[in-house]
Amino acid sequence: MKIYVFKHIISIIGLSLILVSPGLSAQEVVEGTTQGGLVREEIQEGLVREEVNGDLVNENSADEELAELPQVEIVAQEPPQKEVMIDSLVLVDESVNQVLDLLEQLTNKTILRQQDLPKIKINLNSNGKISKRDAVLAVESLLSMNGVAIVEMGNSFLKAGPAAGVQTQSPRMLTETSLNADPSQRIYSKVYRLKYLSPQEGIQVIAGIGTKNLSSQVPLLKSNAILVVDTLTNLQRIERLFAELDKPLALQEELLFYPMKYVNVADVKTQIDAMKKGNLKKYLESTTIEADKNSNQLIVLTHAQNKHIIDQMIERLDVDVQPLNKTQVFKLKHAESVEVTTLIKAVVKGIPMPKKENGDARAQLLDKLRETAAAKTGTPGAVAEKGQQFSESLTLEPDERSNAIVVYG
Repeated sequence: MKIYVFKHIISIIGLSLILVSPGLSAQEVVEGTTQGGLVREEIQEGLVREEVNGDLVNENSADEELAELPQVEIVAQEPPQKEVMIDSLVLVDESVNQVLDLLEQLTNKTILRQQDLPKIKINLNSNGKISKRDAVLAVESLLSMNGVAIVEMGNSFLKAGPAAGVQTQSPRMLTETSLNADPSQRIYSKVYRLKYLSPQEGIQVIAGIGTKNLSSQVPLLKSNAILVVDTLTNLQRIERLFAELDKPLALQEELLFYPMKYVNVADVKTQIDAMKKGNLKKYLESTTIEADKNSNQLIVLTHAQNKHIIDQMIERLDVDVQPLNKTQVFKLKHAESVEVTTLIKAVVKGIPMPKKENGDARAQLLDKLRETAAAKTGTPGAVAEKGQQFSESLTLEPDERSNAIVVYG
């Protein structure tokens, strides 16, 4: 096995060259070790000498076997460009045109100036060295704060005009994200497409961020977006703000369904609504309750912390209660059901029945019922008062075929 090692030293001003030789490791390049023994290579006058265990092997065959070596790939890496620094930047009562002349020198762009630029004086002291990028930002910021708007116009020009009405100057539209650009006070326009916020809500969010007398926001209702004209720094702030706020709203309330088993859902809703106006007002004030009569279930929208209160109320209200009234059948053996029913109704209503004869069975039965009622209440003639001993829902009906009385109450 033969190994040829070439050592190149390439020096180029301004470039760093990296020599990459695939197939050879750094250890093999330095030591040149093979199974046959120690291999030493020397480059002398363009000839390759190879010694294996001290013996010279094929001195003139280097050129022939050079083509068999792996190709060498040279990759050039440019060093990062150094930021241009300015020793100092001092402006004392400079006019707008003087400051714009300075901005032309810093940006290497021609500034197209409007005639009605405001008459202002600009002052600035960097207090030492300042980068060229920061100097441009500082000058543009001073102009913007004093009512002079800088609008980008192509790659070679800038446009300077009063900040008021800059929207009519067709500022450049940013179609991509503004966060990748260096912050500046130049005027741009950008469309923010919202996913969850409405345009009206978005304008309320950024209302206090825009530059005074310069910023404008136009809602685009059909596309659920906002067109904003402002400085680049403010557009970047707005983009970051929408990234945080334009998100789906976290639902803090719970939607609960309670099917009623034993009671009417409308009655339950009425009782809960009454309690919401009382002691539970501070807990259930924001709770919405609806009764679905078709499915006999209660629909509740409330805060998650109120769920246990609603659960307890429904559990106590929806219970199986025994009915207060019941129906019973009384079979008669000796008396007639029609006559007894008439007699009982008379007793219930307190209507006296005239006695026909001393031996009249009906009169005797009436007297007996009256005596029994009076003994229970301790008041003679108590049966004469309507509804005192019997409920208003009492109903009696005779059944002549079975000679029985059906009573409900």
